[in-house]
Amino acid sequence: MVSGAEAINIDLGTGTASATDALGSLPTFASGLDVTLNLNANQVAEIGTAAGNLAHAGIDHLNISLADGGAAGYADDLAGLLGGANQDALNALHNAGLDGTIDLGGSAIAGTVNIDQGQALTLIADGLHFASADHITLEFDASAAHGTHLGTSLKDLQHLGIDTVQSTGHDINVDLGSGALSADHIPTFDHSLDVTLDLGTAQHLSEIEAVAKVLADAGIDHIALAQSQLGDLATDAATHALINAGIDFNVVVGSTAPAAPERLEQVVDIYKNGVDLLSDMLDPNANMGELVKALSQAGIHEIIVDKPASVVIGDQLASALHDAGMLQAMPDASVEIDAGLAARMQTSLKAMADLGVDHVVSGVAADAHIMLALGTDVKDLAGVLQSFISETDHVSTKTIFDHAVDLYVGNAVGVDTLQTLLESGMGSKLADLGISKVVAQDLPPVQVIGTTPEHTDPFMIDITHLKTPH
Repeated sequence: MVSGAEAINIDLGTGTASATDALGSLPTFASGLDVTLNLNANQVAEIGTAAGNLAHAGIDHLNISLADGGAAGYADDLAGLLGGANQDALNALHNAGLDGTIDLGGSAIAGTVNIDQGQALTLIADGLHFASADHITLEFDASAAHGTHLGTSLKDLQHLGIDTVQSTGHDINVDLGSGALSADHIPTFDHSLDVTLDLGTAQHLSEIEAVAKVLADAGIDHIALAQSQLGDLATDAATHALINAGIDFNVVVGSTAPAAPERLEQVVDIYKNGVDLLSDMLDPNANMGELVKALSQAGIHEIIVDKPASVVIGDQLASALHDAGMLQAMPDASVEIDAGLAARMQTSLKAMADLGVDHVVSGVAADAHIMLALGTDVKDLAGVLQSFISETDHVSTKTIFDHAVDLYVGNAVGVDTLQTLLESGMGSKLADLGISKVVAQDLPPVQVIGTTPEHTDPFMIDITHLKTPH
């Protein structure tokens, strides 16, 4: 039995004809010793079959020296270590309870290597991390196939020894992960990225309060959390620490489906959860622009309607939040806009397409027409309509308006252009959407195209001079 120290390192040595035989009669290290076995990458496969013997003898850790023996720096050597017989051995060693450090070039060298997401996940699964003196870059593929969400948490990246995170995209989300997050060795995200740190439902801002400035310096821009996790913006110390560090919040609404649709105004006016935003920051008669500004100043970056949530939002608030880029709805979320008694909606058809609106309700008389702006160039109409395709048959257009709607497409659309556009099939799709009339403003004389009043076609196309309702 070996004893008499708290932590020791021992070299594997060379020249064994059979690692299994040679490691079958190891001396036993005393309980309480922290024992690290030093070896090189070529010896990993040799000791894999003796993993149980090593663990039984009291070996706790592996220190694997990775040589630069190829043409691609350490990248090809690392790929070799994580493949084939070596990978089988690493699995066996980890299953036996041994974790390990990969040291690029040995303790005398500060090596550099880039790894991808798959390699990061393999290393974590094998209980491995890199030596602190080495510089490791994680290259994340944010293509459509991979999405913007890292598969490794921030705490995983810290434990792995990642120094820098780069991405092919602009937006990136990373989970906080489980376990303690220290201020040491938090990876730095490329500052061209827009980085959101996602908290789990059982996590709290207080867990990262002490590292707020370090997170900001590392390139974290936003914290995504549920409304119930957001502290009091006026008094909560963790919330203040993050805001003062330059980090704001994405408030995720309804990550579980409520029994009834939730009014989004109750989220923005966050009285019910202790965040008395409006009473301290806004006059009761403040307009929507002032509200949006106040939310931004209070640290709200974005409100995200998560799937499969169901929310109702007032027309003016939907328009203001959309225009400010502060409202996003996930594809499977249900979004309804309440137009109230407005004769002219503030939210454009393009904004509704962006938000994935499923239904618009109005309190005006049943025979009244509501004016709606397109919100984009008429040449983009086909793309706008594509956003309202039915989720069930993926062909038909959803009906989202209960009242007759006049769609205003702008004042620079010629008669022939509009007529051709609507006759291309978009006219029937607009009618399916619930739009009764397409209105444009043309130079005098006013012309009417499409149908006569006596025609039975419910979809009428007018070129008229627009009058703003009083």
